[in-house]
Amino acid sequence: MRVLLVGGIPKRIHHGPVDWAGHRFEAVRHAFDRIVIVEHTKARESVTLDREALADFVESTRDFDAVFCETPEAMLLFQEWKRRGDSPKALLALDVHGLERVAAMRKWYLEHDGRDPWPEMTRAPWIAWIAASSSQAQILFKAGVPRERISRINAGTIAYSTFVPNADVLLDGGPEVDGEAAFGLPADGIVVPGSGRRDPECSLEAARALPDLPFAVVDEQAAGHRRRLAGTGLLELPNVRWLRALALERYIALIKRARLVVVALQPGTGDGGHTTVALAHRLGAAVICSHVPGIADYVEDGYNARLVKAADSDGLAEAIRDLWQDADERRRLAQNGRLTEVGRARECRQGFLQTLESVAANISERAE
Repeated sequence: MRVLLVGGIPKRIHHGPVDWAGHRFEAVRHAFDRIVIVEHTKARESVTLDREALADFVESTRDFDAVFCETPEAMLLFQEWKRRGDSPKALLALDVHGLERVAAMRKWYLEHDGRDPWPEMTRAPWIAWIAASSSQAQILFKAGVPRERISRINAGTIAYSTFVPNADVLLDGGPEVDGEAAFGLPADGIVVPGSGRRDPECSLEAARALPDLPFAVVDEQAAGHRRRLAGTGLLELPNVRWLRALALERYIALIKRARLVVVALQPGTGDGGHTTVALAHRLGAAVICSHVPGIADYVEDGYNARLVKAADSDGLAEAIRDLWQDADERRRLAQNGRLTEVGRARECRQGFLQTLESVAANISERAE
């Protein structure tokens, strides 16, 4: 089966498809923000669609048997295939933002097409929703998605096997297997990685409180954060190194070399930090994470992570200082993290493949 992966990583050193578990996976960058333009004003929020970009996105799916994307992109494909009269493909829809973007699109379709596609979409047998947390599964169910269409799968590092052909070597090998991918990366410091629902103010305030400790921030949305934080004094901290979005192989090498990985998340029920926590666990880095519902299925305070209250920069700084000075505790958290990820990765593989193959079978039955 040929599967199109939409988004997931900003870039890779490896180019081309990846064969894994009997299927062929190909990746393209996220499409939603290139198609849907959301303008926020004091009076209202307006949404417009770039029809040309939408047509290009739909065309990019033509030669695939299945598409794995986020829920708003799945809605665009569902509606466009229906409008064109095209045969649908198996869709795996990952919910990340608590259906916030879906709500905006439902409103747009109602205003411009006179109908809300969501109710019909939730009944389509060729779509399955993947919820990476219990909180997201509840949001989907409350929004009308039948429980049998929701696959509750914790995100594990097995997902990296769909992006690079030698994922297990990179994930389980030592620093020597990274080769040139590790060139110029900081080591034995505090890494603040990722972009999903991150709270950069909290992590940077903690860094300001710990001027003698080295921090590295890597975030594909860093440019936007830097514009927003201009004038706060948080962008010129001498102990913080800003890194541009890294290729996946370099990202793995960076986390592998970290003494601590900090995942500061925004308060609320949105998802974020899953793959970062799973990766840190697999690579043996101690994790400090915000205590929010969206990450609760992945971390246990004092067992495989140190949890701190969301938006509490003082508490975060204290946790960082404690673990920085306690090698035994870091080692214990890292060992437990590895044990956690062994089971998580196994379950992720089984759940993802079962969901993919089940939805593809529904497509085949529909065509007969």
